[in-house]
Amino acid sequence: MLFGRRDDWWLAARVTGPTHQFLGLRFAGAPSPRRGVAPDAAQAAEIAAGVARANQALGSAYAVADSEVDPRDDFEAGIYAWLAQTLVERAHAAGVAWAPAPKPRQAA
Repeated sequence: MLFGRRDDWWLAARVTGPTHQFLGLRFAGAPSPRRGVAPDAAQAAEIAAGVARANQALGSAYAVADSEVDPRDDFEAGIYAWLAQTLVERAHAAGVAWAPAPKPRQAA
């Protein structure tokens, strides 16, 4: 696994011999434009699941403003969710784009 940042983008790359995946996430409020390709529906669903899993574990409310993938990537179920979760965890550890989880409403 390789991790990095480019402007406001958090990046992850996974290369396992013949297969590879790349994911870039930009959190809400960051101004940098997308330079790569938008994820397809299956990739986007996994990204959303990974971000939700990280938010639940961290008690945070990260929101992804944009994401990008490499169109040559090999799709493997679960990988984009794992990459997204890992990127949120790394952003959280760095104190970037953190937002507290919404507080539950009290019954009236």
